Amino acid sequence: MSSQATVQHRAAFGAAAVTFLLCVGVSLWANMATAEPFGAARAVQGWPVLAVVIAEVLVLWIPGQGWEARARQILAAGLGVLALAMSYRHMRSQALDVGLVGWEADAWPLTVDGLLVLAGLALHELWPSVSGRRAERRVRSKPRSVKAKPAELSVVAGGGGSAPSASVAGEPGKGRKKVDDVAVLAARAERPDVSTKELAERFGVTERTIRRVFERAANGAAGGDSTSAGGDQ
Repeated sequence: MSSQATVQHRAAFGAAAVTFLLCVGVSLWANMATAEPFGAARAVQGWPVLAVVIAEVLVLWIPGQGWEARARQILAAGLGVLALAMSYRHMRSQALDVGLVGWEADAWPLTVDGLLVLAGLALHELWPSVSGRRAERRVRSKPRSVKAKPAELSVVAGGGGSAPSASVAGEPGKGRKKVDDVAVLAARAERPDVSTKELAERFGVTERTIRRVFERAANGAAGGDSTSAGGDQ
């Protein structure tokens, strides 16, 4: 991806973040405007907005597999809809108090909480491209400062300068997504405590593919050691 496209992604992510925060602030103000300055009433009327944000986080930002993750997403989405309904009622009442009537009072809450939800979706959509480019730049900008283990980098030396690639499950050569072994090993060397799950999310592949990269690196190191031992004899 070109640098211009990367800048556009950053600008879009920043605009979505500003929109999200602005909508959260307006929605909180409108929900709590009729409550007492202090006390439980203010917290009760402002909570639906925070519940919508938490529901978006549980549905979009927390990964998972299996029926447990699916049940969590469905339940969080349902509670988010209930929170939106409560927020709508509070803001519609506030719109009527300030003089809006008819469809204007009905539509105004939707323009606030609706944009809040859309901005949250945009942030989730843009985040992989923004975070992925930053991680890629960090790896490429420090190729000589990486202190990888010999067992991990021997696969590069044994491959005649060309790095093998791991691919997602599927038939050979038919639309499989590949990942550069060197980039994966460099990311692991830069952060030895990084998990296979984090690496899989960063490079857009499965955890099984990342584990295969490490297996090939270990096998390459073992093969290199045995070859060296045979030459010494």
